[in-house]
Amino acid sequence: MDQKSEMKGIVYGSRTNMLGRAIHFIGDTFLMSFTANYLSAILYQTTEIKFFMSNLFVITILLAYYVAMESLFQKTIFKIFTGSIVVTPEGKKPKPVTILLRSLIRFIPFEPISLLFTSENERWWHDAWTKTYVVKASKLKKSLQKDNDHEKNHTEN
Repeated sequence: MDQKSEMKGIVYGSRTNMLGRAIHFIGDTFLMSFTANYLSAILYQTTEIKFFMSNLFVITILLAYYVAMESLFQKTIFKIFTGSIVVTPEGKKPKPVTILLRSLIRFIPFEPISLLFTSENERWWHDAWTKTYVVKASKLKKSLQKDNDHEKNHTEN
């Protein structure tokens, strides 16, 4: 097995389970929808600009949240609770453009149930189409360390 396939196997084996993914989805959606609607009401009341009462404003807030959090920290607030991060198949931090695309895909209708339509039942379209994974950070780190130790021992012998 080549090193790239081996790395993808390590990343794949470190994935966050469905319960964790559900916590991310429900928690982040509720938190940010509440925040966006609260902000919307305050800004509209203060400025009377109709844009602040639109769904487009709420989507803009959600998009900014996902792009900022995942680009800077590889995680959202509810991914912090589950110890999860977003990574590439190589276990690295995704590029900001990948995170932007990931975030935009979240707004496609039926995306929340897209994991039912992917070949890997635990990846949503925003994961599969951007070739990203949501993994347990500690599990990935442990697997990478174990792999490095194995490689080190193998080259010393």
